[in-house]
Amino acid sequence: MKRLGGMSVVLLAVAIVGAINWGLVGLFNWNLLAALFGGAVRTDVGAFTRAVYVVIGLAGVALIGWLPRLGEHPFEGKPRTPGEARPS
Repeated sequence: MKRLGGMSVVLLAVAIVGAINWGLVGLFNWNLLAALFGGAVRTDVGAFTRAVYVVIGLAGVALIGWLPRLGEHPFEGKPRTPGEARPS
């Protein structure tokens, strides 16, 4: 079972933080990173854009649960033949 390298974990963490930040913008019109590091905390965006930001934020939250499993490979390097069932 191969685990993620250090750089992969850092890049994934940055993506998760960014996705959660966009989710906060979509849900509450509040930019966490701007609040922490300076900048405009409130932004004017349309309803569709806010909905997209919410979906991106939910994806980031979902990725948090995947962190412990991302280095695993269910087939252990063995390619699946066409029609072969996936292991459960």
